[in-house]
Amino acid sequence: MGNLYQWLFTAPGSTGEVFHFYVPWIIVCSLGVIVPFYYSVEGRKRFVKNHPIERHFLDKIMGWSVILALCGFLLMAMRYLVPDEFFAWRVWRYLWGVICLGVAGRYIYYLVRYYPKERAQYRREQVMKQYYPRPRARSRPAARRS
Repeated sequence: MGNLYQWLFTAPGSTGEVFHFYVPWIIVCSLGVIVPFYYSVEGRKRFVKNHPIERHFLDKIMGWSVILALCGFLLMAMRYLVPDEFFAWRVWRYLWGVICLGVAGRYIYYLVRYYPKERAQYRREQVMKQYYPRPRARSRPAARRS
């Protein structure tokens, strides 16, 4: 257990360790920023214009994606620029990964557990709107001018 603690909380710059995962890390974090940007500019209108449940779900996912990607860029920059400092420790990168997995698990749980019910309820409401008469707008008598 002491070796694990030392491995997680020792500054990698002091041990001379080289971090080999800059390119995959940059690709993942860049996608985490670029995809939500495209979604907010064009994708929301193109892919989910008439689907409010899917739009709400993707809005939440894209928001978390940007936050996690920016934190990933920050951790990568700290590892590269100041390898002997507090935020260069391995524990921060592994904590970031665990948080990413937790967020992904949360949304997968939502998709499996709640999404089918919400989608069925939304479709049921849309069908009901077709068959229930819409209330007519009341016509008001014209106001007299004196």
